[in-house]
Amino acid sequence: MKQAKNLFRPVALIVSALFLLLRSSASADETVVFTETFIDTPLPIVAVSINMTSGEIVKDDIPGPFMGTRFEGTFEIIANLADGTAVATPLNTIMNPQYPNEPLIFLEGEWSLQFADFTGDGRLETNLGQHAGSNGNLYRVIGFLPSGEALEMPFMDMPRGIFVSDHNYSSEEIRATGSGEICFEWYDNTRGITVLERWKWDPLIKFFTRVGKEEKI
Repeated sequence: MKQAKNLFRPVALIVSALFLLLRSSASADETVVFTETFIDTPLPIVAVSINMTSGEIVKDDIPGPFMGTRFEGTFEIIANLADGTAVATPLNTIMNPQYPNEPLIFLEGEWSLQFADFTGDGRLETNLGQHAGSNGNLYRVIGFLPSGEALEMPFMDMPRGIFVSDHNYSSEEIRATGSGEICFEWYDNTRGITVLERWKWDPLIKFFTRVGKEEKI
Protein backbone atom coordinates (compact mmCIF):
# COMPACT_ATOMS: atom_id res chain seq x y z
CA MET A 1 0.00 0.00 0.00
CA LYS A 2 1.38 3.41 -0.90
CA GLN A 3 0.72 7.04 -1.53
CA ALA A 4 2.51 8.63 -4.48
CA LYS A 5 2.67 12.41 -4.44
CA ASN A 6 3.36 14.69 -7.39
CA LEU A 7 4.35 18.32 -7.19
CA PHE A 8 1.44 20.48 -8.28
CA ARG A 9 1.27 21.69 -11.84
CA PRO A 10 -1.50 24.23 -12.50
CA VAL A 11 -4.65 22.36 -13.51
CA ALA A 12 -8.30 23.21 -13.80
CA LEU A 13 -11.07 21.06 -12.40
CA ILE A 14 -13.99 22.50 -14.34
CA VAL A 15 -17.06 20.50 -13.42
CA SER A 16 -19.67 19.62 -15.98
CA ALA A 17 -22.79 17.69 -16.78
CA LEU A 18 -21.29 17.18 -20.24
CA PHE A 19 -18.40 15.17 -18.78
CA LEU A 20 -15.95 16.37 -21.44
CA LEU A 21 -12.87 14.29 -20.74
CA LEU A 22 -9.49 15.90 -21.47
CA ARG A 23 -6.00 14.73 -20.69
CA SER A 24 -3.10 16.97 -19.73
CA SER A 25 -0.30 16.93 -22.27
CA ALA A 26 2.06 18.84 -19.99
CA SER A 27 2.59 15.95 -17.62
CA ALA A 28 2.73 12.19 -17.53
CA ASP A 29 0.06 12.39 -14.86
CA GLU A 30 -3.47 12.18 -16.20
CA THR A 31 -5.67 15.10 -15.19
CA VAL A 32 -9.40 15.11 -15.71
CA VAL A 33 -10.97 18.40 -16.75
CA PHE A 34 -14.70 19.01 -16.91
CA THR A 35 -16.82 21.90 -18.12
CA GLU A 36 -20.26 23.08 -16.96
CA THR A 37 -22.14 25.80 -18.81
CA PHE A 38 -25.30 27.50 -17.70
CA ILE A 39 -27.06 30.79 -18.39
CA ASP A 40 -28.85 32.77 -15.69
CA THR A 41 -30.34 36.03 -16.96
CA PRO A 42 -30.13 37.98 -13.66
CA LEU A 43 -26.52 36.85 -13.33
CA PRO A 44 -24.59 37.09 -16.61
CA ILE A 45 -22.58 33.93 -15.84
CA VAL A 46 -22.17 31.37 -18.61
CA ALA A 47 -19.81 28.92 -16.85
CA VAL A 48 -18.41 28.14 -13.42
CA SER A 49 -15.06 26.43 -12.90
CA ILE A 50 -13.00 25.19 -9.97
CA ASN A 51 -9.25 25.64 -10.34
CA MET A 52 -6.48 24.26 -8.16
CA THR A 53 -3.97 27.02 -7.45
CA SER A 54 -1.53 25.15 -5.20
CA GLY A 55 -1.12 21.77 -3.55
CA GLU A 56 -0.36 18.26 -4.75
CA ILE A 57 -1.79 15.42 -6.77
CA VAL A 58 -1.77 12.24 -4.69
CA LYS A 59 -2.17 8.68 -6.00
CA ASP A 60 -3.36 6.59 -3.07
CA ASP A 61 -4.07 2.85 -3.17
CA ILE A 62 -4.94 2.58 0.53
CA PRO A 63 -8.61 1.47 0.84
CA GLY A 64 -10.75 4.27 2.20
CA PRO A 65 -12.68 7.40 1.22
CA PHE A 66 -9.67 8.98 -0.51
CA MET A 67 -8.45 5.96 -2.45
CA GLY A 68 -7.47 6.82 -6.01
CA THR A 69 -6.04 10.01 -7.47
CA ARG A 70 -6.91 13.12 -5.50
CA PHE A 71 -6.25 16.82 -5.80
CA GLU A 72 -5.37 18.24 -2.38
CA GLY A 73 -4.64 21.89 -1.74
CA THR A 74 -5.88 25.41 -2.42
CA PHE A 75 -8.64 26.09 -4.94
CA GLU A 76 -10.60 28.97 -6.39
CA ILE A 77 -14.08 29.10 -7.87
CA ILE A 78 -14.28 31.08 -11.08
CA ALA A 79 -17.36 32.67 -12.63
CA ASN A 80 -16.96 33.11 -16.36
CA LEU A 81 -19.11 36.03 -17.49
CA ALA A 82 -20.80 36.50 -20.84
CA ASP A 83 -18.44 39.39 -21.68
CA GLY A 84 -15.42 37.11 -21.36
CA THR A 85 -14.41 38.24 -17.87
CA ALA A 86 -13.37 35.54 -15.38
CA VAL A 87 -13.87 36.41 -11.70
CA ALA A 88 -12.02 34.21 -9.19
CA THR A 89 -12.93 33.79 -5.50
CA PRO A 90 -10.80 31.76 -3.03
CA LEU A 91 -12.74 28.53 -2.44
CA ASN A 92 -10.96 27.40 0.72
CA THR A 93 -12.19 30.55 2.48
CA ILE A 94 -15.79 29.75 1.53
CA MET A 95 -15.62 26.07 2.40
CA ASN A 96 -13.67 26.42 5.64
CA PRO A 97 -13.76 30.06 6.82
CA GLN A 98 -12.45 29.19 10.27
CA TYR A 99 -9.39 27.41 8.85
CA PRO A 100 -8.89 28.75 5.30
CA ASN A 101 -5.36 27.36 5.11
CA GLU A 102 -6.59 23.78 5.49
CA PRO A 103 -6.49 21.93 2.13
CA LEU A 104 -9.59 20.91 0.21
CA ILE A 105 -9.71 17.45 -1.37
CA PHE A 106 -11.33 16.38 -4.64
CA LEU A 107 -10.96 12.90 -6.09
CA GLU A 108 -10.38 12.58 -9.81
CA GLY A 109 -13.56 11.55 -11.57
CA GLU A 110 -16.69 12.69 -13.32
CA TRP A 111 -19.04 14.91 -11.32
CA SER A 112 -21.13 17.99 -11.92
CA LEU A 113 -22.10 21.13 -10.06
CA GLN A 114 -25.80 21.22 -9.24
CA PHE A 115 -27.57 24.56 -9.71
CA ALA A 116 -30.95 25.70 -8.39
CA ASP A 117 -32.61 28.83 -7.08
CA PHE A 118 -32.11 27.92 -3.43
CA THR A 119 -32.77 31.43 -2.07
CA GLY A 120 -35.86 32.25 -4.13
CA ASP A 121 -34.42 35.43 -5.65
CA GLY A 122 -34.54 34.20 -9.25
CA ARG A 123 -30.79 33.59 -9.40
CA LEU A 124 -28.97 30.29 -9.50
CA GLU A 125 -26.85 29.02 -6.64
CA THR A 126 -24.84 25.83 -6.34
CA ASN A 127 -23.69 23.63 -3.46
CA LEU A 128 -20.34 22.07 -2.71
CA GLY A 129 -19.31 19.55 -0.07
CA GLN A 130 -16.36 17.80 1.50
CA HIS A 131 -16.12 14.35 3.07
CA ALA A 132 -17.40 14.27 6.67
CA GLY A 133 -17.59 10.57 7.48
CA SER A 134 -19.13 7.38 6.19
CA ASN A 135 -22.67 8.78 6.35
CA GLY A 136 -22.24 11.93 4.30
CA ASN A 137 -20.62 15.25 3.46
CA LEU A 138 -20.70 18.73 4.90
CA TYR A 139 -22.08 21.14 2.28
CA ARG A 140 -22.26 24.86 1.73
CA VAL A 141 -24.59 26.71 -0.62
CA ILE A 142 -22.67 29.13 -2.82
CA GLY A 143 -24.19 32.12 -4.60
CA PHE A 144 -22.79 34.76 -6.92
CA LEU A 145 -22.91 38.54 -6.88
CA PRO A 146 -23.69 40.34 -10.17
CA SER A 147 -19.94 41.02 -10.39
CA GLY A 148 -19.29 37.27 -10.48
CA GLU A 149 -17.80 37.08 -6.98
CA ALA A 150 -18.81 33.89 -5.16
CA LEU A 151 -20.03 33.90 -1.56
CA GLU A 152 -21.54 31.46 0.92
CA MET A 153 -25.26 31.55 1.62
CA PRO A 154 -24.95 30.46 5.27
CA PHE A 155 -27.21 28.43 7.56
CA MET A 156 -28.06 29.82 10.98
CA ASP A 157 -26.06 28.14 13.78
CA MET A 158 -24.38 25.77 11.31
CA PRO A 159 -20.82 27.18 11.08
CA ARG A 160 -19.43 23.99 9.50
CA GLY A 161 -22.18 23.78 6.88
CA ILE A 162 -25.06 21.31 6.60
CA PHE A 163 -24.56 17.57 6.92
CA VAL A 164 -26.29 15.65 4.12
CA SER A 165 -26.44 11.91 3.42
CA ASP A 166 -24.56 12.12 0.14
CA HIS A 167 -20.95 11.76 -0.96
CA ASN A 168 -21.16 13.64 -4.25
CA TYR A 169 -19.15 16.85 -4.23
CA SER A 170 -22.24 18.72 -5.39
CA SER A 171 -25.47 17.16 -4.18
CA GLU A 172 -28.80 16.63 -5.89
CA GLU A 173 -30.13 15.71 -2.43
CA ILE A 174 -30.21 19.40 -1.49
CA ARG A 175 -33.47 20.34 -3.16
CA ALA A 176 -35.20 23.66 -3.78
CA THR A 177 -38.81 23.01 -2.75
CA GLY A 178 -40.38 26.47 -2.79
CA SER A 179 -39.67 30.18 -2.83
CA GLY A 180 -36.41 30.33 -0.91
CA GLU A 181 -37.02 26.99 0.80
CA ILE A 182 -34.82 23.90 0.57
CA CYS A 183 -34.79 20.45 2.12
CA PHE A 184 -32.27 17.67 2.65
CA GLU A 185 -31.86 14.46 4.64
CA TRP A 186 -29.17 13.09 6.90
CA TYR A 187 -28.75 9.82 8.76
CA ASP A 188 -28.50 9.80 12.54
CA ASN A 189 -26.53 6.63 13.19
CA THR A 190 -26.82 7.03 16.96
CA ARG A 191 -30.57 6.36 16.70
CA GLY A 192 -30.77 4.58 13.36
CA ILE A 193 -33.15 7.13 11.80
CA THR A 194 -33.17 9.50 8.83
CA VAL A 195 -33.88 13.16 9.53
CA LEU A 196 -35.53 15.44 6.96
CA GLU A 197 -34.82 19.13 7.45
CA ARG A 198 -36.43 22.15 5.77
CA TRP A 199 -34.78 25.57 5.70
CA LYS A 200 -35.85 28.92 4.25
CA TRP A 201 -33.70 31.84 3.12
CA ASP A 202 -34.24 35.07 5.07
CA PRO A 203 -33.15 37.98 2.86
CA LEU A 204 -33.11 40.42 5.79
CA ILE A 205 -30.56 38.58 7.92
CA LYS A 206 -29.02 36.78 4.92
CA PHE A 207 -29.16 33.32 6.48
CA PHE A 208 -31.11 30.13 5.95
CA THR A 209 -33.24 29.45 9.04
CA ARG A 210 -34.75 26.08 9.95
CA VAL A 211 -38.50 25.90 9.40
CA GLY A 212 -39.14 22.20 9.80
CA LYS A 213 -37.66 18.91 10.94
CA GLU A 214 -39.08 15.41 10.54
CA GLU A 215 -37.74 12.08 11.78
CA LYS A 216 -38.22 9.12 9.45
CA ILE A 217 -37.85 5.64 10.87
